[in-house]
Amino acid sequence: MIKHPELDKLRMQIDKVNRDLLHLMNERAVLVKQVADLKEREGFATFDPDRENSVVSKMQRLNYGPLSNDIVGRLFRHLMLLFREWEEEQRRSARIQAEAEEWLMHQRVAIVGLGLMGGSAVLALKKNLPRLYIAGYDRDPQLISSIAERLDLHTQNLEKIFSC
Repeated sequence: MIKHPELDKLRMQIDKVNRDLLHLMNERAVLVKQVADLKEREGFATFDPDRENSVVSKMQRLNYGPLSNDIVGRLFRHLMLLFREWEEEQRRSARIQAEAEEWLMHQRVAIVGLGLMGGSAVLALKKNLPRLYIAGYDRDPQLISSIAERLDLHTQNLEKIFSC
């Protein structure tokens, strides 16, 4: 990378603008998500070409240069496309998560031995999959009582684990 004091100063200014843009893009993402959620709740179409054209026209009217209106239009159309793709990805991910949670509601896990490893497995499973049914077995009643509130079923009877 070229080192030059004036170039370094300009690059630092560009870096600051980039940080500001990133902050604004993340702010925009929050708002885009809120709009998408509202549209979904109300049954509106997610893509509104009239709104997109209106945004592009407005940005071109507000443009004071040095970017041309053509570049501003292309930039905002691409930006909106990227945010639409991001929102679709968010919805797809939420759908997959909901389907996985629905599936997990019908699954059961048995942890045999609630010592360090078994107890850690229970805690990790409940933290990441809170709706998962977990049955725990141990011969030691103290181990059972130490983790009982995290278990859907806890017992000292191994046969009971396999009948749930």
